[in-house]
Amino acid sequence: MSIFFVVFGVTSGVYVGSFFIDKKKTLSALLPSIVASAVTLVMYIGEMILLSGHLYRFGSGFLFDGLAGLVLAPIDILVIIASGCISAALCHAFSKPVNSSED
Repeated sequence: MSIFFVVFGVTSGVYVGSFFIDKKKTLSALLPSIVASAVTLVMYIGEMILLSGHLYRFGSGFLFDGLAGLVLAPIDILVIIASGCISAALCHAFSKPVNSSED
């Protein structure tokens, strides 16, 4: 499930990044990473709604236990961050540099 969440988040981030491919490298990488992380977070919220306030747990220990006051575990937060980072790396790699002088 985590892989699906990351792939769906990265897909949405790269889609948004395709509209900013000719813009500044910071904008073309930052905005898609925010979108990817937001989509992944929304998917976690949807899972929580479907499971009556709970999330699937695939292990035990600190990494998989929910944080105090949050339903999310550290691994869930890492999945959200990974989605944004992968999207930013892909969009940064494929963005075109902006020409500062026109001929």
